[in-house]
Amino acid sequence: RELAEEYGLNIRATIVNYFVLGTDPILQLTGPIDAMPEVLKRANMTFDDMSFIEINEAFSPVIYASCYELGLDWKDSRFNPWGGAIALGHPTGATGTRLIGPQMKFYILLTSQLLRG
Repeated sequence: RELAEEYGLNIRATIVNYFVLGTDPILQLTGPIDAMPEVLKRANMTFDDMSFIEINEAFSPVIYASCYELGLDWKDSRFNPWGGAIALGHPTGATGTRLIGPQMKFYILLTSQLLRG
């Protein structure tokens, strides 16, 4: 924020909260299932507060598994409304930018990314 103000740049987004966790490397698709409710709790928010929900679909079952376990409707128009990683693609190492960058002009966004390494 200070650097943006110093250089006269517009602040396009504010990260309200974040959460990092490790999951079973065999299952590896379950990170969003645990991370999304935790980050919402820390921010005192719910899924209903989200204008858009971006889940990095590193593999196609990620959204379906997350929605199933969290009791969400995978057909909800808030999920990946501009296409996800499978539709748009993204270079390795640029997942965060690919998820957050295009959505910064919109309202409240919950984004979740699944990484392995």
